[in-house]
Amino acid sequence: MKTLLYKNWKIQIEYNTKDNKSVFLFIKNEELNITFSLERKCYKVISNYSTRIKSKLFGCKEKLTQDINYLELETMNDLLEEAKQIVDGFELIQRKAMGDKIREL
Repeated sequence: MKTLLYKNWKIQIEYNTKDNKSVFLFIKNEELNITFSLERKCYKVISNYSTRIKSKLFGCKEKLTQDINYLELETMNDLLEEAKQIVDGFELIQRKAMGDKIREL
């Protein structure tokens, strides 16, 4: 899980461990008691590769390595940017609503 604080908002990115193909994006403001939660499909880099280790004593051995649970940095940055846009958009709407309310008085 990755957490970032932006303005008064806490942004959390959490892997969906059930499908390994998506992440959950939580955007929380405890002061306003508001939480946005989104699920986003993304790439996880899963690489399988084998390397042959040659040795005169032991012959050929294969070593299989698997890397999982790695979210590409580019995808992470895209998710953080999306979260920031949601926060900025919400705050803009909130300011406009407050301005309209003041004019009504």
